[in-house]
Amino acid sequence: MSLRSRISPVIGLTLISTLLAGAVAAPSALAATGDVTSFALPGGSSGPAAITSVSGGDLWIALRSSGSLASMTTAGVATARPVAGLAANSAPSGITQDGAGRIWFTEQYGNAVSSVNTSAADLKRLQLPKTGSGPTSITLGPDGNLWFTENGGDRIGKVTPAGVLTEYDLPAGAAPTAIAANKTDWLAFTMPGKNAIGKITTSGTITTTTLPSAGSSPRGIAVDGNGSVWFTEFGVNRIGRLATSGALAEFGIPTSDTGPTAIAIAPDGTAWFAESKTSKVARITNSGAVTEYALGAVPLAITAGSDGNMWVTDQSNRVSRILTGSVPTNTAVPTISGSSTAPGSVLTAANGSWTNQPTTYSYQWQRCTTNNAASCTDIAGATANTYTIVAADAGTWLRVTVKAANANGGASSAAASALLQMGAKPIPAPVTGSPSATIAPGVTATLVAVNKTKRKVLRSFRVTYTSGDIRGKARITLVNAAGTEVLVIAKGKWARSTGPTSISKRWKRIPTSVPRGTYTLKAVFTPHPSLTSTYAVATLTRPITIR
Repeated sequence: MSLRSRISPVIGLTLISTLLAGAVAAPSALAATGDVTSFALPGGSSGPAAITSVSGGDLWIALRSSGSLASMTTAGVATARPVAGLAANSAPSGITQDGAGRIWFTEQYGNAVSSVNTSAADLKRLQLPKTGSGPTSITLGPDGNLWFTENGGDRIGKVTPAGVLTEYDLPAGAAPTAIAANKTDWLAFTMPGKNAIGKITTSGTITTTTLPSAGSSPRGIAVDGNGSVWFTEFGVNRIGRLATSGALAEFGIPTSDTGPTAIAIAPDGTAWFAESKTSKVARITNSGAVTEYALGAVPLAITAGSDGNMWVTDQSNRVSRILTGSVPTNTAVPTISGSSTAPGSVLTAANGSWTNQPTTYSYQWQRCTTNNAASCTDIAGATANTYTIVAADAGTWLRVTVKAANANGGASSAAASALLQMGAKPIPAPVTGSPSATIAPGVTATLVAVNKTKRKVLRSFRVTYTSGDIRGKARITLVNAAGTEVLVIAKGKWARSTGPTSISKRWKRIPTSVPRGTYTLKAVFTPHPSLTSTYAVATLTRPITIR
């Protein structure tokens, strides 16, 4: 079988000649799953083939017809990447990136595997030793090497980043097309020439699974996060799934004769595939439910982008973004910075790190009464990325929660920063009064007693308050003119007032040991330690005559 008669590198899509014309709908305001936005590639009919997402978020595309490369941001800005020294008829087919950041691609007609840096410079070509090998799909393996299919040579190739080549033979006529890596120690590939799916370990051990229906013609392949292998069955209009247990499931596509080809895994674990005969892309769930979306041109290759959406090349020289509904996920919590925790200082929130390329962020600052997040409540109106500390924050903890949104429209779950302790509340200065003093805003303490009393007569001595729910104690004493205590009337015990009443109240007879005369009745109010930042220590006095 000649190389040109085998399946082409874009998983056999050069066999497809029908191009369905039609407009591509722009994303709706509500960003529905399946909305399509298309972006033109430079160079006219450059023949976009494989596409891959690289570190930094951009997409790189192999341009089969023009013998060059292109890159595109997830905002749709395309840049031509001509490669000096690359023949125009080399037919770049597969594309991927290695761990060091170099872009690797196959040259199906150039019979080589090549790499460039991210400026498309410093071309390094590995010419394959056997004529007509036809390298097609390429991927980064779990071992850090580059693995590729040799569609014309019935082999799987492996090349180290340093350029050392190893090849593994397949049965004659296997015609391997697509290859995809598992995250552990193996890769999966399609063998349409043998109507089978293959696996190869990183040490080179090969196993195969023959498909039950003749003419299934598997084309595209992908491996999900659970290690299940998903593949398209071009010849029988089905999507297959091979579990790690070896169990094979096949799912029919509701629309007849769609020509499923390339396939890739979305961030949510579902598979998306190209329908070459209907000019659509489709999503299939783990249970086999298929939803189709019109693309308006024959899709070629498909990959998941760093923005969480699917990106597709097509025969109209475009790259299209298909929304998946994947919202951002937080990978590093937000942080707070500021020069001070005193009132009047400004705190600034950093967004943290997120997947799926957020485009907007929203904020909510919270005040926490303890260093436990369960005590946090929203601060009304504090929804900017900065917050000015107010007096009410003293002695509390603050944090900020951040939500992210992207082109899919929906907001993420909130991610919260660590709690930031504010400066302690200032302790009010001691106050004095005769017989009353303000111990907190709107709260007055008053020493209540008779002005005159005879010795041995039972009298009431107390401290009252104009507001309830006060915790503290009041020590009441009798003081002579020299300032010496001559009698302790109330020692003062911790108590709590639930209304405008006494915290300390004592019935007491002045003993005859106290000489007759004029004295000062003195009460010292001390707030409970938990309230020292709210209530002042107060010294209350009033004159009293002992007869």
